[in-house]
Amino acid sequence: MVNAFGYYASAKGMVLVPNLSGLTRTAAITAIQNANLTPVDGGIVETTNSALDDIIASQTPASGTLVDYGTNVQYTYYDFTAPPPFFPPFFPFFPFFPFFPPYFPSFVPFFPPFFPPCNNASCQAQVGISSTCGSLTGTCDPGCSTGCTGSSCQTYCATGNPGQTVTAVGPCGSWTQTVPYPGAQIQIRCCTCS
Repeated sequence: MVNAFGYYASAKGMVLVPNLSGLTRTAAITAIQNANLTPVDGGIVETTNSALDDIIASQTPASGTLVDYGTNVQYTYYDFTAPPPFFPPFFPFFPFFPFFPPYFPSFVPFFPPFFPPCNNASCQAQVGISSTCGSLTGTCDPGCSTGCTGSSCQTYCATGNPGQTVTAVGPCGSWTQTVPYPGAQIQIRCCTCS
């Protein structure tokens, strides 16, 4: 039977999980340690937005949750990936010489690919891990959304036992990860531009 002293002794070891939203990875680790909890790196979430580089993307347990001292707090953070460079088409120059007719060899011009509009095509907007399926909010990157007047997005999830490798599959691709904790949702978010 638990008495008043026993209840006090168990409650004494509880702390609130800090809010990591908007913090850098280093600041988040410090906040977790200052709360007498254990930081666990849950991996990266790739982004083409350089302003989000090294900022926390998600955390588990959620902020404000009451947990025991030393409990693991897993976080993921954004990693900036620069879009591929654009090279303009090359047109050779043929000078005109007045003492004989100009010569223009026949050739088929080559235009390297540009970022095409993704109208009616699906593009990968975001990948991540969370305890709730559908928690991702990313949209098409700027290159993919060229010419779009709107987009509809859908998150596709996969889960399994901790340590098991699973793959979330959507029309825009797939993302394979090891399940880090019970109930973790491996997610890929696909957007279709219109």
